[in-house]
Amino acid sequence: MKTFYVVDLDEDKVILRGSHNECAKWADRHNAKVIGCGGDPCFVVREEREVSNWDRDDYQFPRLLAEIMATQDKLDYDALCESMDLTPDRINELFDRADAAWERVKEETCR
Repeated sequence: MKTFYVVDLDEDKVILRGSHNECAKWADRHNAKVIGCGGDPCFVVREEREVSNWDRDDYQFPRLLAEIMATQDKLDYDALCESMDLTPDRINELFDRADAAWERVKEETCR
């Protein structure tokens, strides 16, 4: 059950009403930080916290899959196919897409 609610929302800030702990959890999940408390309690959150490459799922998930394909000679395709309810061709397609995504990330971040 949510113990806070959004009071106001604009481009660079969100005002939440609720416990400081719950607002801090919301801020963490939304790549934001609590920057002030205005009473009763009301928390202002600005969405501008810098995110490291390590914290970016859109970077690390394709990287993980690409590295698994590059390093795992004995990947259990049967178990993976069964677990994901996919054919080996579909699994390979996902690995190829992950590899392509990882190559794009490297190209964008290594300039």
